Amino acid sequence: MKWLTTLAAALLAVPALAQTPPPPPPDAVAAPTAAQSASSNNRYLLLPDISFISMVKGLFTSDKTNTDRNKFLFDSGELAVQSFVYPGIKQDAFIVFGNGEAVVEEGYVTVQDLHVGKLPLSATVGRRKAPFGRVNQLHPHSWAYIEPPTVLKNLVADESLTGDGGYLSYLFPTKFFLQLDAGYWGQPTPVEDTAADGPGPTSGAGFRDTFGTLRLWMSHRLRGGDLELGASDAQGKGIGYAGGGSPQTTLHGLDLTYRTTALDSQRVLVRSEWLSHEQKGGSFVPRRAEGYYISVDKRQGPLHSIGLRYDDSGSPWSFGREKSFSLIQTHQLTEQTYLRLQATHGDRPGQKGFNELRLQWVWGVGPHTHGLE
Repeated sequence: MKWLTTLAAALLAVPALAQTPPPPPPDAVAAPTAAQSASSNNRYLLLPDISFISMVKGLFTSDKTNTDRNKFLFDSGELAVQSFVYPGIKQDAFIVFGNGEAVVEEGYVTVQDLHVGKLPLSATVGRRKAPFGRVNQLHPHSWAYIEPPTVLKNLVADESLTGDGGYLSYLFPTKFFLQLDAGYWGQPTPVEDTAADGPGPTSGAGFRDTFGTLRLWMSHRLRGGDLELGASDAQGKGIGYAGGGSPQTTLHGLDLTYRTTALDSQRVLVRSEWLSHEQKGGSFVPRRAEGYYISVDKRQGPLHSIGLRYDDSGSPWSFGREKSFSLIQTHQLTEQTYLRLQATHGDRPGQKGFNELRLQWVWGVGPHTHGLE
């Protein structure tokens, strides 16, 4: 009869269970308050913008002395970390991976609203590509070409003129955009003077350590397009010979850009830069070189563009001039991913009628918030 007693007890418990209210449905759970929601969203505002961009390059050339001839090589990978650390204060860091090492290419803080007396200024402090010329502050993956203009390599830098220091920017109160940038820099790695019989620089500005920069540039909206004009100057002690003193090195630059736009994603970009490089003083015989380039790039739609460029440049480190024509074709997949081809024919000292074909594949992920062409 024990089993009968257990069954009766179970039957008597059923009504009591029926009277117990069920748990609330998920929708009935209390929603977070406005303060809790705002706190959660603010956590995401503290996260920096992070992006990564890689480049692979290929070179096919008639120059048999080039060690990268007929090869595809991983050029570099760039990690960008950027964030506002305070209202009006932004931090940017760009770390480049290549040749088996990681290098801080740029790392700087920008104060966007710095008032000195009644002057509305902005300031940038850290390691930065100096504001000299039109394209010096652009990263290689933002260029409209693979190989930079010859005059920039010969007279300024293989990639860009970069320093540890800072610059102030003043925006003039005019009806059109007019800005002055003034900076003072030190070489990230100061260069020692060379031995009297040793090799000297072969390209670039050749600053020994500290140098100053000035750039005045303007932009004005015209019917159907935008016109930009700029003038740049850089001065500092150049690399000298031990015991012979260092020369004073001066760079001058003028640049012009005209850009047309259309509603169907087409645009034409015309750009030219003229540069001069001069050395005086020390035990050096005064040297001067100059050059320029002219480029036209037409975007035929959101994904395709084609360009032409003419280069003509001397060098303060060698005799003769290099002249060339380049045809550049780009196929864009996204803002950060594209395939590019650059074919070049020209003459350089010791090599007449050289031919080069360069290929580039760039791909990236992330918000990519720094400057694009």
